[in-house]
Amino acid sequence: MNKFILESEKKKMKCKKVLNNLNGLRMHPHFKNKPALISIKEIIIIREDLKKIIIIKRFNKTYRSLISIVLDVTSSDNATSSDCMIALNEVRKLGNILDQKYQCDLEKKEYDKLQKKLEILQTKLKEKLVEIRTNILLEQMKEMQEKEKGKSR
Repeated sequence: MNKFILESEKKKMKCKKVLNNLNGLRMHPHFKNKPALISIKEIIIIREDLKKIIIIKRFNKTYRSLISIVLDVTSSDNATSSDCMIALNEVRKLGNILDQKYQCDLEKKEYDKLQKKLEILQTKLKEKLVEIRTNILLEQMKEMQEKEKGKSR
């Protein structure tokens, strides 16, 4: 398989053949209408500013879906602790992806900003988890007190 790099110089595109491995952000294109002449299996983004933009867009897309999950869990009165744990695992999963894949491509300031967003979701879910567990304990204590009252009669 041949590898090529495209460079633009004042609205003209140059195509250079590259034999060595490139370090960059790897993407797999999804074309609606596949090009007939060439087949593109992978795109590697080398420019730092483009990598940063793409990483932040990817993160925000996943983050938005996580926000909807977290809002469903935290606003629901009949959410279980397993619901909270599943949502918490999804937040941690995105945090691990951020750490392992994208930390080296982002500046420290932006990396910390994304981590802070995830920490906010984690604290909301942990608060809801504590609330659910305390409600369960309170219900168990009420049941035990009712049993004890029933035995004394």
